[in-house]
Amino acid sequence: MSIIEFLSYGSILILALSFVIKDMPSLRISNICWGIGFIFYSLSTAIYIVAALNLLIVFCNGYFLIKERQ
Repeated sequence: MSIIEFLSYGSILILALSFVIKDMPSLRISNICWGIGFIFYSLSTAIYIVAALNLLIVFCNGYFLIKERQ
């Protein structure tokens, strides 16, 4: 198993665990983590539209995480 496959499986696990998180900042942090994992996976497999979509998700979650903490 390559490091990219391991990263993608880890991202899927974090995504699955995010369904039971009730705290919004923790949910946003987990979404940022799996989003970054899927960005690396999709860039390594040349699926650029998926990378762009996950980059948008990461930026939105990061923005709202910072906004909620102020």
